[in-house]
Amino acid sequence: MQLTQHHRTEVQKIMKEMKILNKNKQTGPCHRDFQCYESDFTKLCNMVLIGEGDLIECLDRARESCLSSLPFGSSFFCLCPLRTYIAREFNI
Repeated sequence: MQLTQHHRTEVQKIMKEMKILNKNKQTGPCHRDFQCYESDFTKLCNMVLIGEGDLIECLDRARESCLSSLPFGSSFFCLCPLRTYIAREFNI
């Protein structure tokens, strides 16, 4: 995946916001230590966009234990701002 300067700026902004919002949590800003970012977005959990990307369903095997997933019925929805951005921008 090729990130433009605009994408890099947005990713940095999202990560900074995550750090601010989650500074008091024991897990830190990201319970996976920004593995997706550190791997140049090659290590991403499996997901599917629903509708026009308003919802992102997590299909990852570890979704039940993921701190960024929200169970709803038999589905789990991703609440990670960074993963959501990548999913919407690059459809991956």
